[in-house]
This record gives sequence, structure tokens and C-alpha cells, in this order.
Amino acid sequence: MKINTLTLNLAVADIRQTVQFYCVNLGFELVMAVPETQDGVDPQLLNGKEYVYAMLKKDGTELIGKRKGVLWTTWRNSKKCVILPPEI
Repeated sequence: MKINTLTLNLAVADIRQTVQFYCVNLGFELVMAVPETQDGVDPQLLNGKEYVYAMLKKDGTELIGKRKGVLWTTWRNSKKCVILPPEI
């Protein structure tokens, strides 16, 4: 069996620092980011905004960073609810 895509979900302290690390040091590209207001999706990190979610991609690997401690009650265009576990 061939694996085409691997997606890792990470609980992180800071979305902006996480995106910068993976993009600058490991060559990932930002696919999208969700601001703290959770009212839309940004294709890049904008100055003056805090983020709670980011998706990064490189070759067949996707990284999803979710800020620790954020409770997601809704997701745009979805009927699913996702709740992050409490910080350890």
C-alpha cells in the first residue's frame, strides 16, 4: 500500500512562530490560516491578527497547527465540532 499524503495535527503555543519555523527552516508553504475571530480564512498571515489554526504543506506532507487551549465550537461550512484537549 502506498501512502500519498501524511497529515499531522499539532497543538502549538503560537501559530505565527510555528508557521515561520516550518516555512523558513523546512520549506513548507502556508495553505491557509484561521484568525482568532474564526470568521474566515486567510491565505497568508496578516499583521495585527492573531491566529488559532494554520495548514502547511510540503510534497505529500501536511501539517495542521492548532493553538493550545482554543475551543472550536463551529467550523466554517461544516456540521462537525472539534474540541481541542486541555493543555497538559
